[in-house]
Amino acid sequence: MRTHLILLLATALLAPGATVAQTPGTGNGLELDSLSFAELQGLIASQDSVRVRGSSGEVVILRPTMTPDSLLAGTTLGPRVGLSDVTRIQVRGGASGTGALVGAGVGFAGGLAAGLGLSSSLCSDGGCSNAGGGTAVIAIGATAAGALVGALIGAPLRKWHTVYQAR
Repeated sequence: MRTHLILLLATALLAPGATVAQTPGTGNGLELDSLSFAELQGLIASQDSVRVRGSSGEVVILRPTMTPDSLLAGTTLGPRVGLSDVTRIQVRGGASGTGALVGAGVGFAGGLAAGLGLSSSLCSDGGCSNAGGGTAVIAIGATAAGALVGALIGAPLRKWHTVYQAR
């Protein structure tokens, strides 16, 4: 038994290529693993349009369908792009996140300025015990309100988001 174990260990050390498993092919033109490809395929199928950049330039595909080797339009008249040529795929999405960040920044700056102004005018005679706390509450409230307003303004705005970028 000990001889078999030593022989097995020696074989594994001397012939490492024989013990390494072969990785299966991806089976798609983007060279993604099957789970990532299926997720991307589902995302693309749920879109009204996608923007694709490849070796021949950039094209917008309406009602897209993605097969293992190409990206094609839902109509017979639309373009067909081979996935092996694709360098980037983008989908349309709302800009509520960007709007919320901008709104929060504006709200914080405005709230801080308003809080400082109110604190200095109301507490000028020294009658306030916690002027900084009042300023902080106003700034936090204005930040939250600004983020909400910014998200609501940004939601209907559509911008392109990259969902696939070639390495």
